[in-house]
Amino acid sequence: MSDWPGYFENFKTLIHDNYSLDNVAKFHYLVSSLSGVPLSMVQHLPITNANYLIAWNNLQERYQNNRIIG
Repeated sequence: MSDWPGYFENFKTLIHDNYSLDNVAKFHYLVSSLSGVPLSMVQHLPITNANYLIAWNNLQERYQNNRIIG
């Protein structure tokens, strides 16, 4: 995901750090905003509070890894 830094900052600000949303809602937003490989990394997880953090952390581990990005 070549545009990860911009996507990450926008999603984090608008959704992830929005305390008025529960994790199920955040997970719905996350899944609906992804496509391709990033989507395939998380779409197999049932949409639950606990799985949102698993999905979010998996994406961060994959796309914020400087060895992969640069």
